[in-house]
Amino acid sequence: AVQRPIRIAGRLSRPVVSVRVNQQQAQVTADGLAFEFPVYFLHEGTNLLSVVAEDTYGRQGVAQRTVH
Repeated sequence: AVQRPIRIAGRLSRPVVSVRVNQQQAQVTADGLAFEFPVYFLHEGTNLLSVVAEDTYGRQGVAQRTVH
């Protein structure tokens, strides 16, 4: 299967302590308002990305995107 690297990044409306992209830890900025996964490999075809952000109280927010 062919894989191609992409950069995944995003901004958050509230500070978080952790962001995972498909269960892999992303880099979170010091202020907790942005994240980046510098090299994420997509597989050929359809890819579902699930991003889970967690704050200091353990509350989670989830966003999902499909990438082709």
